[in-house]
Amino acid sequence: MRVRPIGQPTPVARLALLALLGACTCAERGGPTESTAQPASEAPTRMASAMASPTIEAPPGLRLLDRLPESARVPDDAPAEVRALAQACDDRRLLECWLLGRAWELGEGLATNEGHARRLYRRACREGAIGCVHAAGLQPDQAGHYLQKGCEAGDRHACFAWEDGDAEVRCRAGVAHACVAPFEGCPGTLADCREAAERAREGGDLPEAQRLARLTCSDDRRLGCVLYAELLEAQDPDAATIAYQWACRAGDPDGCRRAAARSEGSQAAMWRRRAAALE
Repeated sequence: MRVRPIGQPTPVARLALLALLGACTCAERGGPTESTAQPASEAPTRMASAMASPTIEAPPGLRLLDRLPESARVPDDAPAEVRALAQACDDRRLLECWLLGRAWELGEGLATNEGHARRLYRRACREGAIGCVHAAGLQPDQAGHYLQKGCEAGDRHACFAWEDGDAEVRCRAGVAHACVAPFEGCPGTLADCREAAERAREGGDLPEAQRLARLTCSDDRRLGCVLYAELLEAQDPDAATIAYQWACRAGDPDGCRRAAARSEGSQAAMWRRRAAALE
């Protein structure tokens, strides 16, 4: 069975990086202040850390030695990429746990095993709010719990499925029809803000387009991150890359593909694999 392949800064880039790392203080809900910028020498290390898959500490009462390692469940003759996912999951890298669950569910390099997939999805969602929509799909009696957890963490797919969930939370994650409340600085809701940014771009008013789009892609808002990245590409490619990554982490496969195109090596492979798993 074939396995899909794993795959001084400008002010805008610095601000976007600080927002991603959570290393700033916010003067207002709209975004970080520049006064908290880290020394330039620290930026590469902090960026690499931010781009890595989430890791966790062992939850209280959980003895990891009692859990059979994922690498022990994967057959020795499984493709190298699948075995690498299992090893990464053993190292508590939850994105890889979710991707391994997809491989088990879809039979990609492994014999289909829904039980293994369900366990991995639940773990990735419970401990890292990743893949919650898949956990809900294979655990229907607890679907609401998993969808809420994923949506509140900014997963757009979980928010679409969490139909009776908090409208503001769903709007911020990218569900445009859930946007009903006016948002400061926008001509209406966040969805209106994104539409206004698109009109401003079409009309050639790029500064206004960028201002409006930034409101939809800052702090916990991900509704317009792909649009914001497109507007940043010429001015600040590094900030555009980060915005694409934000869109990807929120469950937008287009953001994942564009993040992959702007990355190299294992990072590019990771974004491509995430895009494939979201489609």
